[in-house]
Amino acid sequence: MIRKILSCINKLMSSGRGWVCEIFFLIIVISLFIQKFAVNNNSFPVILTMDSLGYENSITENVNRIIYRKDINLYELRVANTKDVGGDSYQFITVKLYDTNDVNRAEKILLEEMLSIKKIEQEWLSECKGNCVSFNEIKNIEMDKDFIRLDGDEWNVEKAYALYDYESYPNKKYYRNYVFLLKQNRVLVLEFSVSFPMTHERVNVLKGLIDSDPF
Repeated sequence: MIRKILSCINKLMSSGRGWVCEIFFLIIVISLFIQKFAVNNNSFPVILTMDSLGYENSITENVNRIIYRKDINLYELRVANTKDVGGDSYQFITVKLYDTNDVNRAEKILLEEMLSIKKIEQEWLSECKGNCVSFNEIKNIEMDKDFIRLDGDEWNVEKAYALYDYESYPNKKYYRNYVFLLKQNRVLVLEFSVSFPMTHERVNVLKGLIDSDPF
């Protein structure tokens, strides 16, 4: 088989159609790269499953691990209870875990994440149709004013905030909620639907993620 391929390449090169070989070689390289990436992606640890939160099934929709910035590692995971994304029973949890080399950088990432979500929420809630203020111009937030302070002891962290109180949602709200946790040099961000029941039992499972080691 290999001899036939080499023979074909020699014929193409001698006929002046070497560009075909170059394209063929490029396709092989890209295919090998995609295959390698897929293998590495599947090898990343899954630190949370939906069955640990009381669901019968757990689907890993995405798992990734990257160097976010210099000396900052980022682990991302999204799990769901079913493949039926449009179904009424569909629930998911998105996990973002930052591991930094010092507390100050972790606090900066916490603020960046909270500011980013506040911009998204304000734009979603805005009824402005034209000549609107750009929500990208929002530069600062007041944690205790713009977010709900959670019980740090319950979550076993130094700082804990949520976009909304998951025990009593307001009438006017974004369709997703977020929990932001800071513990020493780590930041954990959880994203979930406002229809997701955040029980005490689930808090006990989720709070342990910030101490996990997917890196």
